[in-house]
Amino acid sequence: MNIIDCFKRKFCKEKWEEPYDENQRQYRETFGVVDKFLLNYVGDKFIVFIDRDNDIDWVENTNFEGFSEEERRQFYAVIAKLDRAQAYPCMLLNEKHVIAFKRILGASYVAAFQKSFDGVDETIEEAKQYVRHRNLEKARQIYLSWAGIITLIALLFLLLIHYLPDLSFLSKEVSSCVVWGISGAYFSIWQRYEDLLMKGFSTRRLLALEAISRLFIGSIAAYVVYLAYQCQLIFTLLSNVDILYTCSFLGFIGGLFERFVPSLVESFANKNLTESNS
Repeated sequence: MNIIDCFKRKFCKEKWEEPYDENQRQYRETFGVVDKFLLNYVGDKFIVFIDRDNDIDWVENTNFEGFSEEERRQFYAVIAKLDRAQAYPCMLLNEKHVIAFKRILGASYVAAFQKSFDGVDETIEEAKQYVRHRNLEKARQIYLSWAGIITLIALLFLLLIHYLPDLSFLSKEVSSCVVWGISGAYFSIWQRYEDLLMKGFSTRRLLALEAISRLFIGSIAAYVVYLAYQCQLIFTLLSNVDILYTCSFLGFIGGLFERFVPSLVESFANKNLTESNS
């Protein structure tokens, strides 16, 4: 295979509607189908394939000749179970992974035509396990990508504030605090990467919204910590340090430990309540 063929395979969409050889043309004519991916076929008896919608489909031309009534009942029970399994949520996955999932299930469709009804549950569980892992990987990728892009934009914005005189009307202290709060929240996301409670059933939009919300909360937490410092409630030892460095540090701490802020506010409220009662 030359470099041009490799390039075409990578970047050009395959025209799978057109038969790529004489064998495919013949079995398509025999069964009257256009398959996207062939799973198996036997002569002119049956064919199992993946169609244009990435669903497993099949055609049987012998009216189940050779099947007893009990075997036919078992066959349809197995097919119903497999049909439910192939509806398992995999909206985050790309086409390559979806087809891999359907190929795992397709083995049991083919086995059912050969009157082999054992092992269907194991195949279904294997296919679902594959999708669960791929869903989780994709969900984490989307979540971290959005968080990373927003953090990078925030840091670039901070650089612009420092080096462009046209943006001098913005407070460098507050901006540094908020941006470093976003950075702290992103660092927190990476720190807890393995603990992200995701199942991969969310939509891409919801995952993006979750990532942005987490960074937004980090920026709010950072600003609250900055206000607490200005009120001389915390970190009073930093009063002799340059205010810009102090704001950056406080912002990062606030974003990194966003749970610290509700505890701080609650502690301050309880203290005031106790003093007022006494």
